[in-house]
Amino acid sequence: MFGEDYYCEAASGIIRIYLQLFENPSTDDSAEPDYSKMTAAERKKAKAIARKKKKATEKKETEEQEKEAATNGDKKQNQKGGKSVVLDMDPLGKELLKKDPLEEAKKYSATLARYAPKRLETWILQYDVSILRKKPLLALQALHKARSIDPESTELFTRIVDFAGKMDGFVETSDIVKAVIKEETPPLLGGQSVGDFVKAAASAIRNDAMADLPTRVAVAKALIETKTGPVTDACALIANGGISSKNATAATCHSALDALKAFGSDAASSTKQWITDVQGRFPMISNFS
Repeated sequence: MFGEDYYCEAASGIIRIYLQLFENPSTDDSAEPDYSKMTAAERKKAKAIARKKKKATEKKETEEQEKEAATNGDKKQNQKGGKSVVLDMDPLGKELLKKDPLEEAKKYSATLARYAPKRLETWILQYDVSILRKKPLLALQALHKARSIDPESTELFTRIVDFAGKMDGFVETSDIVKAVIKEETPPLLGGQSVGDFVKAAASAIRNDAMADLPTRVAVAKALIETKTGPVTDACALIANGGISSKNATAATCHSALDALKAFGSDAASSTKQWITDVQGRFPMISNFS
């Protein structure tokens, strides 16, 4: 069961959601504002708004709970032979949100590592979970596992660069752990520095007109993040031939646009040209900007 595709896909999605929740914790909308710095009039107005918002939220929750209860009741009545059904006691997922997202992600990641060790995504997610848990050895192991499955993976490339950039930050680890990291990281980089590793990847793209768009975007980002190349070089990896490369889909073109925008004002001309190129190839895409 745990090694089946349907489970692996579901577990991978759950892990990504929990990691998203961990890195972007939701704010408590019910928390009251700081009234101490308000004038009497401002305080009165703010409290009225807070009461109105709270009342609207409570009303919405009540309606959703009643709707869910009615649905579950209908299901129970429709069961043939009086068979019982499982009622969802947490239809809004509030109890799930109370759990530690990183701990939950770890549980699913461990299951995938045990039952689906031949899947690349298993180790990519294992890395993501481990690096956030500040477990560098587990993260390093995940990179080597992923490399044994697909050494050319774009997602692996991104994480190798990420790990190499974080090496100096593993100050709280023991001397033994540091020694292992120092010995086992260079093979991932091909015996090069992280800068040379990224430059080699960029050179390979320039020599391969069909290098796929996700790889172009990943290497372009790495050039900027590792400060091993100017913005113009990063932009060129995407803009020069990216629109006609493999895997240049509407979704990956959006990702490329986001990357170009993130490069700042120096990428303005490339960003403008990319928008034109994408609109030329995908005329049905609206509001691509």
